[in-house]
Amino acid sequence: MFDRERYLTKGVAKEIEVEMQILLWSLVDNLQPPKDYLQVFELLKLANGSTRIVHTQEEPEYRSEISVDIEVSKERLKIFIIDSGEYSTMLLSSEY
Repeated sequence: MFDRERYLTKGVAKEIEVEMQILLWSLVDNLQPPKDYLQVFELLKLANGSTRIVHTQEEPEYRSEISVDIEVSKERLKIFIIDSGEYSTMLLSSEY
């Protein structure tokens, strides 16, 4: 899962820095199986300019939080990475 072609939407390309995109893909890559087809990331802008990333999946239940020194454009963003079996797509939750 998540090991085939990877795509992102126009919204992600516009709103999310490339450095953050790469980090989110790597968090999925480094997650130990079994992985859910839907990975959810909530990006929260912190007062000091860094970003808190809350990474979750439903089955099996998983939750992780990290803070990184990568700024985001908005106070709060939710990103989905979805594996369709043939390819994976990173998209803003508003694009779902």
